[in-house]
Amino acid sequence: MILKQTMAEVSRGGMDLRASSSDQSWAVIAETRILIDILRGHSPMRASRAAEKAHEFFENSLKRSATGIKIECAKGCAHCCHVGVSALAPEVFHIASTIRAQHAADFESRRAAIRAAARSTRGLSDVERARRKLPCALLESNVCSVYSARPGPCRGMTSVSVKACERAFGGAPVPIPTPAVWSTLRNAHLQALMAALTATTSTRPSWFRSTIPMRRRAG
Repeated sequence: MILKQTMAEVSRGGMDLRASSSDQSWAVIAETRILIDILRGHSPMRASRAAEKAHEFFENSLKRSATGIKIECAKGCAHCCHVGVSALAPEVFHIASTIRAQHAADFESRRAAIRAAARSTRGLSDVERARRKLPCALLESNVCSVYSARPGPCRGMTSVSVKACERAFGGAPVPIPTPAVWSTLRNAHLQALMAALTATTSTRPSWFRSTIPMRRRAG
């Protein structure tokens, strides 16, 4: 009964970070159950739909937990789009579906660009990639071409100081000041999606399942 009620609440408005830790845990469990139901469905788009639903959970939770803290990230600011970003398989499928839908006319050229980026970054450490300032293959004129479908790590990468980002981009060892709300929701988003993947992709006993299933690194 609690799970069913929480699933309905989470589906409508995400997770409330002002709630008790117990209620927040139930929210993540409920979101996981929602994603499991999607992944166990028969739709050929179920992976993309699961990613879309997980992103919806993040965005709704963010709106519900607004802090009033001024975020300095803005369109055209792409310092963080020059580092390695991980994405789970459903997120990769969602990005691919978005590219097909929004860029059908030049899909082949975009796919070629992604493959070229993958070749140029293969084997590089995160530090080396950042040092070379290699842009994400989906970045165009400092704007994400699949912004609505961007994966969880991109959604959670937020800064209250563009100057700190500029210094880090220049090579200075400075931390990026990110509000706790974004970090917490990024972790909740990742936990729910990974748990749903583990529950639907493994036939091994629960205690033996991989903690990072179907991980992919975006070019």
